[in-house]
Amino acid sequence: MKMLITFILGLIVLSINSFALDTATKPINGEIKEIVLTQEEIKRYASTLQDPYVRHIRKAINNCLNKKYEGDDNCKAIRAIDQEYLKNKFIVYSYEHHLMGGRHISLISQKKPDKIFRIWVYRGAGNYDLRTIKVDDLTDEQIQKIKIIYARFFKDKNLAF
Repeated sequence: MKMLITFILGLIVLSINSFALDTATKPINGEIKEIVLTQEEIKRYASTLQDPYVRHIRKAINNCLNKKYEGDDNCKAIRAIDQEYLKNKFIVYSYEHHLMGGRHISLISQKKPDKIFRIWVYRGAGNYDLRTIKVDDLTDEQIQKIKIIYARFFKDKNLAF
């Protein structure tokens, strides 16, 4: 069992720059259980919240909502999203290198996990730019699985940004 958990966690937390919580959504033997991470794995995940690509997402959202700038960071797309989601904290569901450069980061609202936010953040000439933000609805079944598997992430404010 420990070996199986280690394998799953190895898929989940490959490195600070490439990990995905979403790999654990496939049930093993039909059972869906809360994922159990070691303190070290929690630290590695939490350090991702300090990653400049991830931090730029919150900065871009706040700047767009506060109308600090108009033309950058897809403000029009951000403002089209229900602000109830944007004002809450997010869990980093996946974080990967984007084919066109930068990072592809998927987020789930900590308070309202019924949508997944897929975001491309690019870094060019020293500046970060939120290039795209897409919102996908989750099915009731997906929501229930995510709430079970990642229960700790929905409860702990320190594991969201």
